Amino acid sequence: MLNLSEILRQRIMLLDGAMTQSNYTNVVTYNKNQDDRRKAYEAYYSPYKNYENPYAAILNSTYQGDWAGAQARNYPSFLNSCLYANDIPESVYTTLIKTAKENTEPLRRYLRLRKQVLGLQTYYPYDGSISLTDFNKKYPYDEARKLVLEAVAPLGKEYQGKVAKALEKGWIDVYEGQGKESNAYSLNVYGAHPYILLTYDQTMFFSS
Repeated sequence: MLNLSEILRQRIMLLDGAMTQSNYTNVVTYNKNQDDRRKAYEAYYSPYKNYENPYAAILNSTYQGDWAGAQARNYPSFLNSCLYANDIPESVYTTLIKTAKENTEPLRRYLRLRKQVLGLQTYYPYDGSISLTDFNKKYPYDEARKLVLEAVAPLGKEYQGKVAKALEKGWIDVYEGQGKESNAYSLNVYGAHPYILLTYDQTMFFSS
């Protein structure tokens, strides 16, 4: 609830003069300018700094509650309480962590290759999603609607009709706006049809 009610997304200006307030995913995935990606990354995460103490308190209370529950049921550890239902020894979990830490070189090599291909001096977290190709075809919303209806045609006319109804009857809030998160979310409301929140950016990701 804190994330939904209190976190306000910042409006940023990109190098080409475009403004965005919630379409950060598009920027870090397709924008070739590293400084633009930095702005989007920082705009997304910086608001959480203002609520670091409430978030820490919530996380701590969750941990304390989980540990109290484990103790009440006489588990030797919280980890054991999580693994018990599936009869998984703690050694399997700790070995998994140990093995992952000892075998990070392939991932590190991949990141070095990405840095080289992208021509970057320094590789930051916000460079991890940028596409290595130049494919950046835009799909206007009307075209995307047609693609979606064609894609679901094999599922039958009844299903296709329901999708068409959702597209035509205002069930979908398409474009970015104040208070909307990046990507897409569906909300079921009792006694009514589902509502879908998009921050449509004309990419294949949203079209699909």
